[in-house]
Amino acid sequence: MPITFAPPPPPPPPPPPPPPPPPPP
Repeated sequence: MPITFAPPPPPPPPPPPPPPPPPPP
């Protein structure tokens, strides 16, 4: 019986984008 390995874990999700700059006054 062949030895089977668990699949690699999925890559981490990308970080969220930075918040938009505040509007000018």
